[in-house]
Amino acid sequence: MASAALCAGALAAWTPNGRIEGQIVVYPAFPVARASEANERGVQGQVAVVGGAGAVVARVASDRSGRFAIELRPGRYTLRLTSLRWPAVSATQEVTVASGRVTRAVLVLDPGIR
Repeated sequence: MASAALCAGALAAWTPNGRIEGQIVVYPAFPVARASEANERGVQGQVAVVGGAGAVVARVASDRSGRFAIELRPGRYTLRLTSLRWPAVSATQEVTVASGRVTRAVLVLDPGIR
C-alpha cells in the first residue's frame, strides 16, 4: 500500500511539457516590394531559450525556412537569436509555455535595409 501511495503522489506531481513552435523571419526582406507581395522570408538560425534565472536552458536550430520547435517544462521564457548568417537586429521575445499546449512565436530580424 505504501508503494501505491508513493506512485500516486509522483503522478500528481508530474506535469506534462508544453511546446514552442516558431519561425525566424527577416523583415523587410527586400528594399522594394509591391503592396501585394510578402516582404518577409524565413531564415535559418539558432534560438537560445533563457529561463527565469537568466540562464540558457535550451538551444534549438531552425530549418532552412526558419521553422523551429522545442518541448519545455511549463513556465516563462525569453527567446533570443544566437546565430545568424549576416548582421541584423533582433528583439528578444517573451513566451509562456503551458502544460500540454503549443505556444507560437515569431522572431523578426531587421536587416536594416530601407
